[in-house]
Amino acid sequence: MKVDCSNCATTITVDPDAGTATYTRPGQGRGSKRIPTETFSKPAWFEYDGGLLVWEAPCCPDYVDSYEEGL
Repeated sequence: MKVDCSNCATTITVDPDAGTATYTRPGQGRGSKRIPTETFSKPAWFEYDGGLLVWEAPCCPDYVDSYEEGL
């Protein structure tokens, strides 16, 4: 599922079955100064008997985000 980071509003992909939160930073620049596309992935886990999905935001260092099922 795609969700927006609560800290920076960047769209990230959270896969509860695989237990990951993934963010792909787009490439930019040209020639020798080109920064390639890069994908960052962090673990995701369930808390409170499976009702709250929690992950370390791959786009924001030291930030933890969550999603509550049923909202």
